[in-house]
Amino acid sequence: MSSANPLLSVLCLTYNHEAFVAETLESILAQDVSFEFEVIVADDCSTDGSVAVIEGFRQRFGDRLRLLRTE
Repeated sequence: MSSANPLLSVLCLTYNHEAFVAETLESILAQDVSFEFEVIVADDCSTDGSVAVIEGFRQRFGDRLRLLRTE
């Protein structure tokens, strides 16, 4: 499934959720649907390893997952 023109965008907000973000993203991305969707993760300046976990998912899922970082 390509997310070039997703029908649905799922927004996941995170701040210092290193311990939980992998399970959350696995759950979202495991959904069996008949339409294109993307996951947008908005990180609000996490100071733990949240961004590293999210980047790992970006490597696995490519353009299906986008990371928005607050500076």
